[in-house]
Amino acid sequence: MKKIVDFPAIRASAKAQVEGKLLQKSQELGEKRPVLGDIGEALTKILGPSVIGGTVDDLVTPEALLSNPTVVEHREKDEGFWDYMTYAFFSSPTTFRVDAKNPNEADAPTITATMTLEGVRWRVTDVAVPPLTAMVPKVN
Repeated sequence: MKKIVDFPAIRASAKAQVEGKLLQKSQELGEKRPVLGDIGEALTKILGPSVIGGTVDDLVTPEALLSNPTVVEHREKDEGFWDYMTYAFFSSPTTFRVDAKNPNEADAPTITATMTLEGVRWRVTDVAVPPLTAMVPKVN
Protein backbone atom coordinates (compact mmCIF):
# COMPACT_ATOMS: atom_id res chain seq x y z
CA MET A 1 0.00 0.00 0.00
CA LYS A 2 2.90 2.36 0.72
CA LYS A 3 3.93 2.08 -2.92
CA ILE A 4 0.65 3.56 -4.13
CA VAL A 5 -0.14 5.91 -1.22
CA ASP A 6 2.19 8.68 -0.05
CA PHE A 7 1.17 8.58 3.61
CA PRO A 8 3.56 11.34 4.80
CA ALA A 9 2.17 13.75 2.17
CA ILE A 10 -1.42 12.85 3.02
CA ARG A 11 -0.77 13.28 6.77
CA ALA A 12 0.78 16.72 6.22
CA SER A 13 -2.11 17.81 4.02
CA ALA A 14 -4.75 16.45 6.42
CA LYS A 15 -3.19 18.26 9.38
CA ALA A 16 -3.20 21.57 7.51
CA GLN A 17 -6.76 21.07 6.26
CA VAL A 18 -8.20 20.16 9.68
CA GLU A 19 -6.37 23.01 11.45
CA GLY A 20 -7.62 25.44 8.79
CA LYS A 21 -11.20 24.19 9.09
CA LEU A 22 -11.12 24.42 12.89
CA LEU A 23 -9.78 27.98 12.73
CA GLN A 24 -12.48 28.88 10.23
CA LYS A 25 -15.19 27.41 12.49
CA SER A 26 -13.85 29.25 15.55
CA GLN A 27 -13.82 32.50 13.56
CA GLU A 28 -17.42 31.87 12.45
CA LEU A 29 -18.35 31.25 16.09
CA GLY A 30 -16.54 34.47 16.99
CA GLU A 31 -18.87 36.42 14.72
CA LYS A 32 -21.88 35.07 16.63
CA ARG A 33 -20.35 34.91 20.11
CA PRO A 34 -17.13 36.97 20.22
CA VAL A 35 -15.74 35.66 23.52
CA LEU A 36 -16.28 32.00 22.61
CA GLY A 37 -14.83 32.58 19.17
CA ASP A 38 -11.70 34.22 20.59
CA ILE A 39 -11.23 31.38 23.08
CA GLY A 40 -11.82 28.76 20.38
CA GLU A 41 -9.38 30.42 18.02
CA ALA A 42 -6.72 30.71 20.71
CA LEU A 43 -7.17 27.07 21.78
CA THR A 44 -7.07 25.91 18.17
CA LYS A 45 -3.82 27.78 17.58
CA ILE A 46 -2.24 26.55 20.82
CA LEU A 47 -3.49 22.97 21.06
CA GLY A 48 -4.47 22.28 17.47
CA PRO A 49 -1.09 21.29 16.06
CA SER A 50 -0.30 18.74 18.77
CA VAL A 51 -3.81 17.30 19.17
CA ILE A 52 -4.59 17.28 15.46
CA GLY A 53 -1.09 16.16 14.52
CA GLY A 54 -1.10 13.22 16.90
CA THR A 55 -4.58 12.14 15.85
CA VAL A 56 -3.80 12.38 12.14
CA ASP A 57 -0.50 10.54 12.66
CA ASP A 58 -2.40 7.71 14.36
CA LEU A 59 -5.25 7.54 11.85
CA VAL A 60 -3.46 8.01 8.54
CA THR A 61 -1.37 4.85 8.38
CA PRO A 62 -1.75 1.68 6.32
CA GLU A 63 -2.50 -0.30 9.48
CA ALA A 64 -5.17 2.12 10.73
CA LEU A 65 -6.77 2.31 7.30
CA LEU A 66 -6.96 -1.46 6.85
CA SER A 67 -8.29 -2.02 10.38
CA ASN A 68 -10.90 0.77 10.19
CA PRO A 69 -14.30 -0.85 10.92
CA THR A 70 -15.91 0.72 7.85
CA VAL A 71 -13.11 -0.48 5.58
CA VAL A 72 -13.27 -3.97 7.12
CA GLU A 73 -17.04 -4.06 6.59
CA HIS A 74 -16.69 -3.10 2.91
CA ARG A 75 -13.90 -5.62 2.38
CA GLU A 76 -16.05 -8.37 3.92
CA LYS A 77 -18.84 -7.46 1.48
CA ASP A 78 -16.26 -7.64 -1.33
CA GLU A 79 -16.92 -3.99 -2.18
CA GLY A 80 -14.10 -2.15 -3.87
CA PHE A 81 -13.14 1.44 -4.36
CA TRP A 82 -14.75 1.42 -7.78
CA ASP A 83 -18.18 0.86 -6.18
CA TYR A 84 -17.89 4.36 -4.68
CA MET A 85 -16.18 6.28 -7.47
CA THR A 86 -18.28 9.14 -8.85
CA TYR A 87 -15.68 11.00 -10.93
CA ALA A 88 -12.20 10.38 -12.28
CA PHE A 89 -10.26 12.55 -14.69
CA PHE A 90 -6.86 14.09 -15.38
CA SER A 91 -6.24 17.50 -13.83
CA SER A 92 -2.96 17.73 -15.73
CA PRO A 93 -0.71 15.25 -17.55
CA THR A 94 0.81 14.21 -14.21
CA THR A 95 -2.18 14.67 -11.88
CA PHE A 96 -5.34 12.61 -11.69
CA ARG A 97 -8.41 13.38 -9.56
CA VAL A 98 -10.78 10.75 -8.18
CA ASP A 99 -14.02 11.53 -6.29
CA ALA A 100 -15.72 8.87 -4.19
CA LYS A 101 -19.00 8.88 -2.32
CA ASN A 102 -21.15 6.30 -0.58
CA PRO A 103 -24.01 5.73 -3.06
CA ASN A 104 -26.27 4.45 -0.27
CA GLU A 105 -26.19 7.70 1.71
CA ALA A 106 -27.60 10.77 0.00
CA ASP A 107 -25.87 13.19 2.38
CA ALA A 108 -22.54 11.35 2.46
CA PRO A 109 -19.54 13.62 1.87
CA THR A 110 -17.53 13.33 -1.33
CA ILE A 111 -13.94 12.31 -0.77
CA THR A 112 -11.53 13.68 -3.36
CA ALA A 113 -8.16 11.98 -3.84
CA THR A 114 -5.35 13.33 -5.97
CA MET A 115 -2.97 10.94 -7.67
CA THR A 116 0.37 12.17 -8.94
CA LEU A 117 2.65 10.52 -11.46
CA GLU A 118 5.99 9.89 -9.73
CA GLY A 119 8.45 8.42 -12.18
CA VAL A 120 6.52 5.56 -13.80
CA ARG A 121 4.10 5.03 -10.88
CA TRP A 122 0.87 6.76 -9.89
CA ARG A 123 0.54 7.50 -6.16
CA VAL A 124 -2.20 8.98 -4.03
CA THR A 125 -0.59 12.18 -2.75
CA ASP A 126 -3.54 14.09 -1.29
CA VAL A 127 -7.01 13.45 0.07
CA ALA A 128 -9.37 16.36 0.64
CA VAL A 129 -10.81 16.27 4.15
CA PRO A 130 -14.63 16.47 4.05
CA PRO A 131 -16.33 19.48 5.63
CA LEU A 132 -16.30 19.37 9.44
CA THR A 133 -20.09 19.28 9.40
CA ALA A 134 -19.87 15.87 7.74
CA MET A 135 -17.62 14.56 10.54
CA VAL A 136 -19.06 16.05 13.71
CA PRO A 137 -22.56 16.82 14.95
CA LYS A 138 -23.79 20.38 14.50
CA VAL A 139 -23.50 22.57 17.59
CA ASN A 140 -25.82 25.58 17.90
